[in-house]
Amino acid sequence: MNMLTRFNGNKRRPFRSASTPRFVVWAFALVMALLAITVPHPSADAQQPSSGVTVRPVHSLWSRIGRQFVLPPGIAPKPLAIGYPLIQTKGMVKGGDYLYISDTGRDGYYNEAAKIWRLNPRTGELKVFFTGPPLVNSKWLFYRKAKHGMPAMLVVSDYGVEPTFRLPGTGEGAKVFTIPILPDGSPGQATILHEGPPFRSPEGITVIGETVIVSDWAAGGMGSRPDRPGVTFPTGRLFQFPLSGGVPTALFEDHPWIVLIASCKYFIDGKLYLRVIDIDGGRADRSGLAGMPQSGTPAFYQAEVLSTSPLRLGPLERTFLAEDGPVTLQFSGLMPDDLIRITLKNNDTFDDGLAVRTVPATLLGQRQSFTFMARSDMNQNAVVASVEAVRDANTINVGDITVVKDPPAPSFLAFPGILNNKHAGSTGDDGGDEDEDGV
Repeated sequence: MNMLTRFNGNKRRPFRSASTPRFVVWAFALVMALLAITVPHPSADAQQPSSGVTVRPVHSLWSRIGRQFVLPPGIAPKPLAIGYPLIQTKGMVKGGDYLYISDTGRDGYYNEAAKIWRLNPRTGELKVFFTGPPLVNSKWLFYRKAKHGMPAMLVVSDYGVEPTFRLPGTGEGAKVFTIPILPDGSPGQATILHEGPPFRSPEGITVIGETVIVSDWAAGGMGSRPDRPGVTFPTGRLFQFPLSGGVPTALFEDHPWIVLIASCKYFIDGKLYLRVIDIDGGRADRSGLAGMPQSGTPAFYQAEVLSTSPLRLGPLERTFLAEDGPVTLQFSGLMPDDLIRITLKNNDTFDDGLAVRTVPATLLGQRQSFTFMARSDMNQNAVVASVEAVRDANTINVGDITVVKDPPAPSFLAFPGILNNKHAGSTGDDGGDEDEDGV
């Protein structure tokens, strides 16, 4: 069942499905927390200097527990439209007073023609804006305001023939086309900008200046993940071509894309950026519940727009994605007057933003166990810490500890918290006061 929602209060996007009961979430969190306390990491050897102080890490199931399962206070989703005639909605973009929504028309129960809906969020009125040729399988949309003598329009990425969900398209019918929005709100004559190769599975779409940028998650040929070289799959490709139409050419051709879905644009401190999202480009999923063998955490990239006409982009840079998770260290051999100094590496920090924390041994209790929350780059597979003990004014190097974030766990305990990571970004020119003209 499809549901479009809006949120009151802080407009943060929730990571937890609105349909997941809260008691189930907390039950999983409790089980995972108990597991984190009691199960040692199978590949970790305890560090043991001559002082007799030892430390070893224990399981830290970052993708199964954490803040992503809790809605922030003050947020209450309210449905704007729910259920049929919406079938399988994909892209959504704000344009003027309306939301435009792409719908493939197909799921396990329905097999109808693809549609683009127009929803009035104030009244709830839902109408078909466009259906029929050349639309085959609508995915993402971009809304372009009327400018430079051209009317307002939707720029549509059409996936074409999709034989099976979660598999690449065949390439048949894969295209990008535009639909003018006439003054009375009705659609004008659609214009195909490009159809066929090199497109195979086009999805994310944006327009910068007079250039269309499209993410195709299967047009890059066969490849593999660096951390799973034996698993091959169709890789992605990022394309550009003129808004007036033309043959697409590759952007950042040498970059290895895992599942390239999103391309969008946004401003930071008055500067315009292209943002590209590889929804599985981070660390590999190890839950065994992922939809595809190459699945993982998302990776966000950005490139500054140096010029819109002609389009010139700066280098592609990975965006830091903060991730909070528990780290538990199990000590032995500590004396009551010892101090423990923990230094996090690789730019990781504690929840207070600092990289160093000193803890009296007396706070560890009889178990001599210490758990803390670390903030880490989501794309890192582990948290690395240097541990020292201070005894009688002497510093003892206990050793470096590597805490793997997602060690293998029994499948009945694995919770696929990192898998629902699609993100649309900014998908139109109607989202704010800033304008790209002059860039």
